[in-house]
Amino acid sequence: MRLPPSALAQSLITRSEPSQLLLGSRISWGSHPVECPESGRSHVVLIHKPRSNMEARFSSHLSQKSSGNHFAEYTHIQPQQPPASEAPVSTPALPAPETDDSLGLDREFAIKMARMPLFALLWVAAAALSHQIWAALSLAELNAGPLIVLSFGMILAAFIDGWALKVPNWVTLPLILSGWLLGLLHNVDLHPDSGTGGIGNSVLCTVIGFFLLFPMLAIRGVGEGDVKMQMGFGAWVGAYFGWGDTTAGAGFANLTGPEVTFWGFAYGAIVGGAFGLIIIFIRRQWNANASMYREIGKDLTMFAQGETGEAMKRAEERRKVWVKLPYGIPLCVGFLLFLGFKLILQG
Repeated sequence: MRLPPSALAQSLITRSEPSQLLLGSRISWGSHPVECPESGRSHVVLIHKPRSNMEARFSSHLSQKSSGNHFAEYTHIQPQQPPASEAPVSTPALPAPETDDSLGLDREFAIKMARMPLFALLWVAAAALSHQIWAALSLAELNAGPLIVLSFGMILAAFIDGWALKVPNWVTLPLILSGWLLGLLHNVDLHPDSGTGGIGNSVLCTVIGFFLLFPMLAIRGVGEGDVKMQMGFGAWVGAYFGWGDTTAGAGFANLTGPEVTFWGFAYGAIVGGAFGLIIIFIRRQWNANASMYREIGKDLTMFAQGETGEAMKRAEERRKVWVKLPYGIPLCVGFLLFLGFKLILQG
């Protein structure tokens, strides 16, 4: 069937309202070919919407022939779906709200805390193993294997404090728990090590370690990790030294758990003061440091007078400008110096 361009245009407009027609081309509408002899250049709209409001799709292919005419296939494909605006909309079912069974607890924190007793058992096992190795080697009459393990724990905490300016709970809390467990084992006549202190002495030294650093904690001079590190140290020396039977039985000076806890802290405070002086001389900010120490003195005075809240508030503001010192390092060094002096030099 041959039609003039105007008739072809009218026919296609009536059917589908295309916006552009291709002239001089062979066009197929469904299975009925329509030819136009005139040549011309145009473009066929590939997608349009007929009057039936149904989507129609057209595929176009142009090829160059020797006559210079352009040919195209104009294929009408029946629509598959109505427009989205007319399609029925189904409301998806909302998921059922999750039941909160956390009882207000931080699940991640609870999981971390649940691991602490397991780590504590590892420290107890290390104390028992070191005791057996020391006894097998007959290094000295005083079996100091557990003190080697405690020294390792203190050095580990000091190293992390110097690196990250904090002592993690996975080091400090297991030290506290394992010290208490060793004391409890001594009370029931189970001796994985040579310690003689019971659970009472271990807890007492833990409390002493806390209160020795609490004033500095209140004015933010040390962190919570440093305090827990001192408490772990106290828990172990309380279980090991007891009331002096451990060292007295080996022919050494009578050293009690509370005594070792206090003097270990005192040596650490001296070392910490020396570190602070070194930092002051390196920075050479004399006026700023003098003002800082005056403010610390005021905070300690307010703390002694019962104005703890105000002292902590002032200290928290001051933390923004002062130079932080990892206090775990002085505590570790002081502990090692005191034990070396009492057990090695004085023997």
